[in-house]
Amino acid sequence: MNDDHLMYRFSKTELFIFTYSSTITLGLIFLPYVSHLEVRSAWLKVIVAGLPMIGVFFLIQTVINKHKNADILDLFNHYTWKIIYYPVLGYIFFNAVMACCWGIKALAFIVRSFLLHNTSEFVLCLFFLLVVLVGLLYGIVPITRFLVLFFVFEIIIILAVVSLFFTEDFRLIYVRPVMSTDILTFLDSSLTDLTRFTGVIPLIGFITYIKQPEKMFKTVSSAIGLVMFTYSTISLLVLGVFGFEQALVLLSPLTSLIQASAAWEGVFQRIDMVFIAIWTLSFYKIALIHFWFVHYLLVKLIPVARKTEIVNKIAIVSGLLALSFIVPGYIEFDSSLYFMNLNFYAVVTPSLICIYLLVRRPVTRQGELFDG
Repeated sequence: MNDDHLMYRFSKTELFIFTYSSTITLGLIFLPYVSHLEVRSAWLKVIVAGLPMIGVFFLIQTVINKHKNADILDLFNHYTWKIIYYPVLGYIFFNAVMACCWGIKALAFIVRSFLLHNTSEFVLCLFFLLVVLVGLLYGIVPITRFLVLFFVFEIIIILAVVSLFFTEDFRLIYVRPVMSTDILTFLDSSLTDLTRFTGVIPLIGFITYIKQPEKMFKTVSSAIGLVMFTYSTISLLVLGVFGFEQALVLLSPLTSLIQASAAWEGVFQRIDMVFIAIWTLSFYKIALIHFWFVHYLLVKLIPVARKTEIVNKIAIVSGLLALSFIVPGYIEFDSSLYFMNLNFYAVVTPSLICIYLLVRRPVTRQGELFDG
């Protein structure tokens, strides 16, 4: 299937699930804390951190309504000089590639830590990416239908974890106080947590394939709101179950929640293994989204590439496999610059593009200025 000549149009339900699925996996694996700047208010700052992404899609919605075109990158290409368009698109493409690389690194990290301790990283990544390639070759329609199916598993996992609120493992006293630090530290830490939401950027490509894109904002903002609620809930649980000090050193807090709870004893002997297996499969889901987005950007960057779709996708998967062994992992480098760059890529760059498009007057199909 050629994604760029897609006739199928996705519904609001599929848009909602795509939005939720695009970011939830990696954000939860390393919850509750990525910044270590402050901890007790983590459940609140993950809500604050999601607001800028909602703002970005409000701007995108406004651009769509003004120009009657859901393809933001195509509009940007039309209204700006190539000397500006291609470097900006190249920057977006670079960050999309790096997001895939760090996703692969995170997968290998989690699997080797909890499942296959003696298996080499190369073997893990190779088999994982071969499966990703198969899904990628089928195109965005089968990928989205898979997301709809897997969404059910994710909700079951979240509901199972939320049940910990009603067990003796959760202690409300660990959660207080609500604000334990000054406002500047809280905001600085919230900016770092904004990186959890940057996975929704593939929506820039996906919304070109949905029905009534001019009405997409409510659906997207609702999905981001559910992500915010999910992150906040897990943060509260981790803090309430493990306490302040222990939460700082957890490798994967969500996995630790499952392993630490005795709520399912007598029902499942190793519920943590069931959870880890499903959560590992969810990496496949998020990889399909972001690998598809890399291919979408590649065709925008090199239009002639649309003629060699299968070759492109094989090259993307092979290149990312090789690149994943070159880039450092999450715990192997100073992440502050990475977080700053990721926020600039996901929030500042699309916002500037939208603001620029909003000050430009739309043109009709005949090339005349649209006065409306």
